[in-house]
Amino acid sequence: MIIIRRLKYRISADDTLSSIANEASAEARSRLKNELADEIVRSPNVSTVDYNSDSEKIYKRNENKTPLGNDPYDLYSHTSDDGRIFSASRTTPKRENYVREINLDGTEKISKEEDFIKKINTQKITDDEKTELSRLVRVSSPDAVLYKNSEKRSETAYNDFDKNKYLIEQVAAKVGVPASLLGSMYYKQIADKATLSGAVKAKYAKASYDRLYGVPFSANDEALAEYLNTPEGVLDFMAIGIKGEADYLGLDINQLSKNQLNHVLTMFGRRNNTDPAYASSVMAYNSVFDNIYKKIPSQNNNITLG
Repeated sequence: MIIIRRLKYRISADDTLSSIANEASAEARSRLKNELADEIVRSPNVSTVDYNSDSEKIYKRNENKTPLGNDPYDLYSHTSDDGRIFSASRTTPKRENYVREINLDGTEKISKEEDFIKKINTQKITDDEKTELSRLVRVSSPDAVLYKNSEKRSETAYNDFDKNKYLIEQVAAKVGVPASLLGSMYYKQIADKATLSGAVKAKYAKASYDRLYGVPFSANDEALAEYLNTPEGVLDFMAIGIKGEADYLGLDINQLSKNQLNHVLTMFGRRNNTDPAYASSVMAYNSVFDNIYKKIPSQNNNITLG
């Protein structure tokens, strides 16, 4: 559909065809610029984040582009108030960007994009936290070789934790132990050994399972050994082990004093032939992971900024 608008321009006797064309063009551009400014105010850009989506959730602003890759709302930003092109400065207002979040229960929330991004950034593990974990790996190194390789060991441990942080949370909830404590034990294993092998002894795994649940572990030794070489298996029996140690002492694993936690971890460490500083190292990591697990969103609400 073509809309014809009447231009407010009076032609004088001194006008030439060229001047008439220039003035009419300036009037048209000015009117289009004003109409575009009104449109920008009336229709902010809204991007949607649906937490019900099964795919990986990456936030990227929903933007419409022209075939040449330009923003159609910037087409007239090179004109002055009277419509004449005079520079590359913006003269139309900046379009507002909002984010519509669709929650798991179907409710929706709309917020400014800058507030949404700020919220996402507060849920991320900070560089300061990564630096502190790296420092703890370095200062707890038991020999010169491990000290020299502490930075690499810390990076490996962090990447492994980041990949398995929700598995750690799920196993911790299943057994009933703090996710931060289980994450700290797992982090120390990877930082020290770079392998899951030997993290929990098979003999101790069976004994702690029997102690906690009152029934023998049903799988055979071969199946147990295979399970203890997987992240889920190691986490499962780490959690069962410390929960069993706390229960044996009549303690609530979720409400331990520092001395009680040190005792529980020391008992776990002795039964699995860990180093003498095992308990103190895990407790140091735990102070960092406690903050991490307090702020990271649930797996369904985990958003990466694209």
